[in-house]
Amino acid sequence: MAVLQAATTLAEAGVNSLGARILRSDTQIAELEGLVLATGALGKAAAMRLEDYNNYDTGEFAAATSAKSLADAAVATTTGALWIAKDSANTDWTSKTGLASTARSNLTTGLGAASLVTLRA
Repeated sequence: MAVLQAATTLAEAGVNSLGARILRSDTQIAELEGLVLATGALGKAAAMRLEDYNNYDTGEFAAATSAKSLADAAVATTTGALWIAKDSANTDWTSKTGLASTARSNLTTGLGAASLVTLRA
């Protein structure tokens, strides 16, 4: 009978210990749930981060993406405004270079054998 009482006491102690651990776990779970709810500290932090992300995504990031698209379009091959302006400037440069070469040739032909020193006198 003493062995049975000892086993029962031991079993009751195990049940009591397990019951206390379960109650502690329930308390901890309740505390964690309180943290993650919308009104809890973690819930508020998550909401704040989400708001910051959404503001960035629809604000700065969207503006930068739009600016990049406009810049890409401006330098697009043969159709972009900057490419067209560069091509026009290059055509003007080539034309002016040809005119300068023609002017130099005309001056040389016009002067013939005369020198500038003689012409100044």
